[in-house]
Amino acid sequence: MESSQSTRVLIVDASFLLYQGVCDSLIATHYHVVAWAQEQNDTIAKCETENIDLVIVGPSFNPRACLELVRAARQKFETIQIILLNEHAGSDMFQEDAFHAGASACLLPPNSREELLAALESVENGTRLFSTAILSQTAPAPHLTEREIEILKYAADGKTDKEIAQTLQISVNTVRNHMQNILSKMEVHDRAAAVWRARFHGWI
Repeated sequence: MESSQSTRVLIVDASFLLYQGVCDSLIATHYHVVAWAQEQNDTIAKCETENIDLVIVGPSFNPRACLELVRAARQKFETIQIILLNEHAGSDMFQEDAFHAGASACLLPPNSREELLAALESVENGTRLFSTAILSQTAPAPHLTEREIEILKYAADGKTDKEIAQTLQISVNTVRNHMQNILSKMEVHDRAAAVWRARFHGWI
């Protein structure tokens, strides 16, 4: 994409202050904010009707909602660039999820106009702004053992710890220990979140 051309930008965030701040930062640049989606459901429609080149997703949505939004947009619009500005961007796991979903960049909210413009320029030039480890990654879940994945599959089926223990012929405490290891490795706080993340990546 040539820098002399206007880049059509969609801002996705519930906050008017975020929207206005990004608009102000893009004044006198070739980035043209043509639409604002306050709800995720509006995003896909506006990408289509407004011929969007670049989507900036602000931090007002929860991490899971952001990732599902990125995946939905990426599946429908392969060439659109998508930047996540999120307070969870400091987490390796969230970075990995964003990369897997198809985001072009996953960044902490920038502290200055210069930071934002530098990120936009890098993404527009084809750079995906992620760590080298994530960019070179081939296996998404090398840290989960076969047993942990097996237990996670049963948890996804709605089985209780006791039912999993009976199925695998191990103790309930062993199942619980495995589940605690799963939660720790996946950086989540409950089994529902672990199951969602595993399904999101296709691990189960």
